[in-house]
Amino acid sequence: MKSLRRHYIDTEGITYPNCSSRFYNQKYKKYISKAQSKSRNDVKYVKACLSCATHYNTIQELGAHLKAHHEPVNHPELENSYLGLHDTHKWILSTGKRVEDALYDFSKKLLVDHPSSSFILDVDDHAYLKHNVFIEKEWEEIKKEYATSTIIPIPNELRDYINTFNCTTTGGIRRSLAKSVVSDPL
Repeated sequence: MKSLRRHYIDTEGITYPNCSSRFYNQKYKKYISKAQSKSRNDVKYVKACLSCATHYNTIQELGAHLKAHHEPVNHPELENSYLGLHDTHKWILSTGKRVEDALYDFSKKLLVDHPSSSFILDVDDHAYLKHNVFIEKEWEEIKKEYATSTIIPIPNELRDYINTFNCTTTGGIRRSLAKSVVSDPL
């Protein structure tokens, strides 16, 4: 369980609260220790998913649940985007590694959506180093390129329009939506 928890924290960015027991008594379910179960004859053994604490009567049901909810799945959009990329348009690092290829391979291993699934490289996300997507030398090259890339500022008129939706009530949002739309500021 600890390695799964570590995977969720490091790779997926999901944290789960630590508790002394991951099982909680419910109206029709009581969780008891194995030692206590030996002295009782009304105990039913079930198979538990360690990721989401659901229970199944058979190992086949648990396997189907794991496959459906806790295994990486192919995303056709990702596959199509990747296949549409030409090698001549990919970013090649000094080591010869193509960044898009590395992001694609990494995203195929993940259980949940991650920016790499959209070929977005977040230089503050250390999961790429932890999972050996990039080595330290490549990461430094990526960060150096990121620092020198140009960020295009948002036009003031568009910024002001977006800020009209910075409301604290639903009524305020409705009033903002009712106002006339800004003509194309770009």
